[in-house]
Amino acid sequence: PVTRDPVERMVMNALTGGKGLHIDQLQAETGLDPGALAVSLLQLELNGRISALPGRIYRSKTIGTALSGY
Repeated sequence: PVTRDPVERMVMNALTGGKGLHIDQLQAETGLDPGALAVSLLQLELNGRISALPGRIYRSKTIGTALSGY
């Protein structure tokens, strides 16, 4: 399913290219407050768009498609 949520899109754009980012790096790159970021990460993980890795690292499962609305 394609999301139209702008917060989720910001997170996916930060994860473009398959790079894994620590939650603190994601917060710095997106400028989101911790609560909004946590909700977005959970929703994206439940939808199968991202993977949560050990050490609070997150990585996109949809490499290179975030900018197009994946």
